[in-house]
Amino acid sequence: MPNTKQLEETIARILSRRMHTQEELRRKLQQKGYASSEIDRALNHAVSVGWLNDYEAGKQLACEQLRHGGYGRQRLEAKLRERGVHPKVIQMILEELWGSQVESDQAAKALKRWLSSHSAKNLANNRPAAAYQALLRRGFDPEISSQLCRELTEDSERYDVDIGSS
Repeated sequence: MPNTKQLEETIARILSRRMHTQEELRRKLQQKGYASSEIDRALNHAVSVGWLNDYEAGKQLACEQLRHGGYGRQRLEAKLRERGVHPKVIQMILEELWGSQVESDQAAKALKRWLSSHSAKNLANNRPAAAYQALLRRGFDPEISSQLCRELTEDSERYDVDIGSS
């Protein structure tokens, strides 16, 4: 059974790569065979000295998603939940970083990226519907997705594509 010093070294090594939530770190330590009581003590210590902060870890993930784009609020919420961020903390992060204009801007970027990778010839007749489904799969708001797809059919020059004749 690993000792306390090994546990501290393991935590330091894991946290040196990127920020983690308490739940992520708990899972990794459990996989390495540490006892729950040891993990609880170590996590409490890591929080008390400022090594672990679920709000900051979640905010870092949200900021990365904003920088790279491609996903909507719902998908980001799901990613934060997967990482073990408490729902109230998720709401705080999203209120701070993610307004409706951000969602719209991110969806427009994702739509442009999607359009550039799909042949107009293959999707000419159902391109707006296919684009709408693609945005929903990426976690974007249905109303924003619908509006962007309506704009796609009305103003294809904005997206610099030829959607084909309907």
